[in-house]
Amino acid sequence: NTVDPPANSFAFRVVNVGAASTWQGYTSAASVATSTNTTITADTSFHTFTITSDGAGSITFFIDGTLRATNTTNLPTTGTNLMFFNKNTEAVDKSFDVDYFSFRMALTR
Repeated sequence: NTVDPPANSFAFRVVNVGAASTWQGYTSAASVATSTNTTITADTSFHTFTITSDGAGSITFFIDGTLRATNTTNLPTTGTNLMFFNKNTEAVDKSFDVDYFSFRMALTR
């Protein structure tokens, strides 16, 4: 799939940096994006990925329980869809496995 991610979104994504593929924390508002390199190499091991928002201007990205990136610019200001996204521009197929997924949302009154 070579389609770009939604205009308003936040996600982990893999980007080639030199010879290595690394995970990045990605945020986008109105198709203007910020990507922060976590320096963690994408590999075939299982990992735990967590994305949190403080609701006041920052989205944080954790890999295996360790904070790896914080984005404070280009945060989505409209509703976003929950999705898994795999963009591949290479000649060989790429895939990923999701073993477990959890979603939490704080309720306000």
